[in-house]
Amino acid sequence: MSWSAIGYKLGACLGFSCLNVAIKSANLSALWIVFVQNLGALFWVWLGFGFSLKFNIFRPLSLLRGGFALSGVLLWTISLKHFSLFQMICLGLFGPCATIFLAVLILQESLTWRRAAAIGVSIFGGLLINYGKSLFDLSWGACFQLKKFPVFPFLAIFCFSASNILAKKMLRRASPEDVGCSVFALTALGAGSYIAAEYIFGPIFKVEVMIGKQTILNVIF
Repeated sequence: MSWSAIGYKLGACLGFSCLNVAIKSANLSALWIVFVQNLGALFWVWLGFGFSLKFNIFRPLSLLRGGFALSGVLLWTISLKHFSLFQMICLGLFGPCATIFLAVLILQESLTWRRAAAIGVSIFGGLLINYGKSLFDLSWGACFQLKKFPVFPFLAIFCFSASNILAKKMLRRASPEDVGCSVFALTALGAGSYIAAEYIFGPIFKVEVMIGKQTILNVIF
């Protein structure tokens, strides 16, 4: 066991917790939050390396991972506007379940009994959070009805897990700094491009996006 790795993980969890609180309290659109968040992260990491860090964002895996990361952050940010912070943190516990599933499917890792137990606990915990005490009064079919699930948070978790799996594959040929900075750059670039397109194309483009988003939110939430 590496204590430095544990320290890095604790630091990452603390940073994500502070970020969730900031997003919940900020009066900004999801796209602006994603843009500022990732541009700031890229700047501070680059500053930490004395602006000498070089990375390539246009490799196929980098582009794919950037797409998953951008989708995940957008979905998570939108969800934070409609769920309590406690609910979002608890729903985030489904993350290991999705990551283990994708690791077995894509990376061909073995599914040990410990991992199977982790998946079972994650599923039970998520259902308990979603339904509360009424979970024990529901039939199995009712538990898994799609309309009763918080779809946006689960889609965000899947996107984050897919991004992590791609990062694992990229680390075989690239440095951690390259892998980390490329996703910050691509996510900021994607959010910035969307904001610019919304500004350039004016009210028509904006109205279509607002109507589509509101329709989806009415169905899901």
